[in-house]
Amino acid sequence: MRSNVKKLLLAAMAAMMLTATAGTAHAADTAQTGNASAYMGDPAYNTKELFLTANPKDDMADGRVIRSIDLRAGRYRSSMVVGQGCSLEFNLPAGTYSWRGLLDPKDGYYRESAILEGPVTVHLGYCSWKISSSGTVRWGTKLVPLSF
Repeated sequence: MRSNVKKLLLAAMAAMMLTATAGTAHAADTAQTGNASAYMGDPAYNTKELFLTANPKDDMADGRVIRSIDLRAGRYRSSMVVGQGCSLEFNLPAGTYSWRGLLDPKDGYYRESAILEGPVTVHLGYCSWKISSSGTVRWGTKLVPLSF
């Protein structure tokens, strides 16, 4: 019974956090439109802060972050904010994209994934990582325009 109440509370908190963080991710200098920056290298972020345990379990609730972003046609690089070495370069057509991130607790580590869906779909990859001590962690994806 205690486990079911805990799962229900975690699910309710996750739903509230998801609702509270909905919005548009964008580069800093284009806050009005949400378009990726006209300046090469100015990143956009799709991140979320969550309290994470250093000893995650596979049956714990997932973390999710979702944004809408308008992007110019061009070449981009994505990378995970926490996981080192998890990056991808790709070309995108202009359009509005749904940018989603998922943090999946596993036994002893976290598995993070991200996707852009719009005129085309780009799977931004998977990255597994651990934290050494429990605490609040900002996780998610960074998107950097390389050329337009």
